[in-house]
Amino acid sequence: MATTTITGFDLGFSNSALRLPYALAKLACGHVAKVETKPTRYACGACGLATTSCEHGSCPCGSTKTGFRIVHIANPHLPEDRLTQVGAAVECVDCDKNVERIAWLRSLPKGAVHHARFDPRFAPGSYHLYRHDPTSPSGFFLMGSVPATREFDAVLAEVRISPISPTEGA
Repeated sequence: MATTTITGFDLGFSNSALRLPYALAKLACGHVAKVETKPTRYACGACGLATTSCEHGSCPCGSTKTGFRIVHIANPHLPEDRLTQVGAAVECVDCDKNVERIAWLRSLPKGAVHHARFDPRFAPGSYHLYRHDPTSPSGFFLMGSVPATREFDAVLAEVRISPISPTEGA
């Protein structure tokens, strides 16, 4: 697993009717990771006993009718509610995926890729790799995709795969 450190946070709100706060941890490698927060706290409606789980609907006091009320919901924008902190070492899932993708690219047999296309729709963009497939209506089959980063540009050049423009014919 690739280990990196948290350098900061990207804070925002969901794009829905209920604008809920979110936070993403910015990593030194350039990727982002999930931010862990403190659990939601509840209190028994009868005795007031605080708990972090109201899963079974009953309290040690024996009350099953009054239910639980929410005492505190963690806000990822508040540093005191975040368990994830700047400087902490975390595993980067995206870096691990990139290592696997690079190994896959290097293991492709020479000539297996008929052509590659750049797709700019999602940052930083993607390269889609196609092989010839006579059973497909288009004559090609998508083998896989990799992100369009300097790291992958270097590997594509190394294995001699050059993306064609969207207007060039395959």
